[in-house]
Amino acid sequence: CPQATRAQKAKALWSLGVAYGRAGRWNDSSTALAEAMNLSHRPTADDWYRLANARYRAGMIPQSNEALSQALKLNPKHPRAIQMAQHIQGTRSQPSSTIRFASNSEFPSAERNP
Repeated sequence: CPQATRAQKAKALWSLGVAYGRAGRWNDSSTALAEAMNLSHRPTADDWYRLANARYRAGMIPQSNEALSQALKLNPKHPRAIQMAQHIQGTRSQPSSTIRFASNSEFPSAERNP
């Protein structure tokens, strides 16, 4: 919408990304979340974690690692980011392990601060 502010566009894209994640549409989710974050002035560690999660589930492992690094850079004690990093380290030696840091039903709320 050409009349929407940058913040409004970011919020709408974030909500869309969350909805896609809840539906298990991880490629679409990661695209929408990344676009929302590009419009945001200050993405949080939670935002970066959510993007990392969507990218991981979409099979975009290098991009997921980049987003995860940003989350941990902003908050080195972010519990879910730490758990995800440990999981990724474990899957390098055990590729058949399953991800446990967030299920579709646990996918983050649409609430955020753009």
